[in-house]
Amino acid sequence: MALSGRSLFLTIGLAVGISFNVGRLLRFVNVDTRQYRDAVVDASDKEALNSENRSILGQEQERWMHERFQSSPARWNVLTNSVVVAPIADDKVDQWDGFPSSRKRLLQTFRNIQNPVVLTGDIHQHCAAELWGEADEPVGIELICTSIASDGDGQPGSSSDVWLKHPYVKKMDQRRGYIFVEVTKKQLNAQFVVVSYVEKDDQAPRQVAFTYYSPSGSRRLIEKGF
Repeated sequence: MALSGRSLFLTIGLAVGISFNVGRLLRFVNVDTRQYRDAVVDASDKEALNSENRSILGQEQERWMHERFQSSPARWNVLTNSVVVAPIADDKVDQWDGFPSSRKRLLQTFRNIQNPVVLTGDIHQHCAAELWGEADEPVGIELICTSIASDGDGQPGSSSDVWLKHPYVKKMDQRRGYIFVEVTKKQLNAQFVVVSYVEKDDQAPRQVAFTYYSPSGSRRLIEKGF
């Protein structure tokens, strides 16, 4: 696949940032939230935490990300990144919670593009969440994928009350697995697939923990029955 110079974020160090299109259906923008970020600050230091200049991506990469989304002709615009975007708790300073100004700028860009979707990992649990703006209006969706093996077998559902208390966090599951995502012009479908065990052997049958879909233009997740 040929990529233009603007599709790559290149600087000193290991370049992770890359952007590419799948026709006019999808634009993927992959960012590095580890290498260029400002220093993580203590959750109690509200002045530093809420500084307008703080960025989880670094200023140069953040400008590149916004440009890739703002210039997108795609029906669905997908951000792939390593840590959770949705607001969860004040002490989650290693996630986008530790960079609220950076997240505010991201959600502002999301308001002005078609069908924003975030794909995330990191927490070793499945999670389906909406991304809400300051007026509690949906501006995008986030699909958080569990691990394949880390943390052992896990268990159905989740005991993460600090997450589930938020109305935009729709459902979670602590088992191992993956997310199967299907995208058309009309909607996105996401199956959160799990297995009941990984520690015994590799023969556990796959099952779907839950399924959500997002109609194009809705910026919402709607649970879909089996």
